[in-house]
Amino acid sequence: MYKYRLFSSNDSDAVRRLIKATFPNFLEGEYWDWKHLHNPRFDPSIVAIAEENGKIVGCSHWLQGSFKIAKGAAVKSLLTCDLAVRPGHRNRGVARRLLLLRRTREMFKQRGIVVNYDFADPRLAKKLYSPLLGYTKVRLSTKKYFKIISWKSLINSVSRKEFQQNLKRKFPKLEKLDLTIFFKTRSAPPLTISLSYGTVKASEEVCGGDCITVEGDLRTFLSLVQTQNVRRRLLVAILERKIKIKGSFSKLFETYRNASLLQALFKIIVTRATPVGLLEEAGQFSIRGYEDGDEIEIAQLFNKAYMNYGGFAPRTPEYWRWCCLERPDVERKAVLVVVDRHESIAGYAVVGKSGSIWELCYDHEREGEEIVSLLLDNLVDYLEKIGATSIVLNAPGEDSIVNRACEKFGFEAYPTPKMFVSVLDFGRFIPLLAESKKGKWATDSDETLLVKLKNTPFWINDTILMKVGRNGVQAASDSQHATIKVETDFITLTSLLFGIMSPVQALTHLKLEVEPFWKIPKLLSILSYLQMEAKWFFPLSDFG
Repeated sequence: MYKYRLFSSNDSDAVRRLIKATFPNFLEGEYWDWKHLHNPRFDPSIVAIAEENGKIVGCSHWLQGSFKIAKGAAVKSLLTCDLAVRPGHRNRGVARRLLLLRRTREMFKQRGIVVNYDFADPRLAKKLYSPLLGYTKVRLSTKKYFKIISWKSLINSVSRKEFQQNLKRKFPKLEKLDLTIFFKTRSAPPLTISLSYGTVKASEEVCGGDCITVEGDLRTFLSLVQTQNVRRRLLVAILERKIKIKGSFSKLFETYRNASLLQALFKIIVTRATPVGLLEEAGQFSIRGYEDGDEIEIAQLFNKAYMNYGGFAPRTPEYWRWCCLERPDVERKAVLVVVDRHESIAGYAVVGKSGSIWELCYDHEREGEEIVSLLLDNLVDYLEKIGATSIVLNAPGEDSIVNRACEKFGFEAYPTPKMFVSVLDFGRFIPLLAESKKGKWATDSDETLLVKLKNTPFWINDTILMKVGRNGVQAASDSQHATIKVETDFITLTSLLFGIMSPVQALTHLKLEVEPFWKIPKLLSILSYLQMEAKWFFPLSDFG
């Protein structure tokens, strides 16, 4: 029998062990202590615990904060993160109960929480979060740049005796294969994989013999490793000129005939690899390591650069120190600062030992390309020296300066993690959106709008009554005087407000029932007016 309760200080050791066991690659070392226990936003009263016979078998965390939804409009928010359940207790409803503990209308109202969000695995979101919590996927204006620095970890893994033995057991057909494949990709070093009658070897040497040469971008190659129908996807990639394959006819035929086997083999191999000079003169700027006191200018620069993006959470010097400088995988020498001749900070970057650039920011009123190039050059140099195998960066999708610099340094663009949101209080959320757009909607009449929501989670009010007109949006009290009545579902309204679905789409897909029907044009106008316009961006440091 499971017992569910809130976190207490005596739970720290057990929760730390559970999180390390569940997320061994991400939350190694003292990561949980840093992310939660030492976090300025940590609140034990919103951390849920599941136990059986006095032993902790599951936990779920919330982090309270605030972020921007529109110009001049910020809301209090909850980030759902680090849900962990021990393997022997999964698929028993433990995760559901953990997520629902403390999720009440009274709690959200008391704390003023308006939005809940999460950077969830889309498969888990579809299976668990969306049906249970009402999550809706939001389009992020964020581009992820990725580059493999070295195949060292892959080569070391493949060379191990136990790894070779496991491959032979898993793929007995390897005994019949004699094939060498040379991969030439723009955002990674050369890679040669040799399959010789049951033995697999990998190296960064350029193949000079009878081999298959595969040219293309790394993203296409990795998609081939993950796809369901590899033969079909391979042909499509060739026809679309995303990939080129060269070699003798016999070797090409052998490769195509064994495509499924090679895909399964490469999937195992590739997962093993994908995860400074600190003073240099460069034109009007120089680069150095972080010095105590820099955090004041750094926080100001971050706020100035990203204040107009949805999801923006202002940095204070104290919060930045915790978020970046005290992060367990960050060395002080891996915090780089670009200064001008007057020692004024024009840009900075923070990189972890894993190759994650947690933050990269520059003054958009200065020579951005020179600043970003200087930072990337030194970051790559630092990571090569410590033996990191890859590097990843999140940047605003429309930032052409970062885009050009990443192209110059051989990065490729990849899809970013998905963000899911759930509005917890429409009565507070909608007026805030409207206030940010004051003066943008011309109308000569006031309407009282009554919205009835279907399929709402139990902690959300299923009735919204508001007055919309010349003075913006205000709460209304008398539903009898409603001039427009709308019935829709919770997910549709969230999608409309976040700009995921247009009002016309919602109407034509029969997602809106409107009375009286001649008020439909007015309702469409109101919904268009309320839709978010902000582009959403989160640096890697905000993902955890």
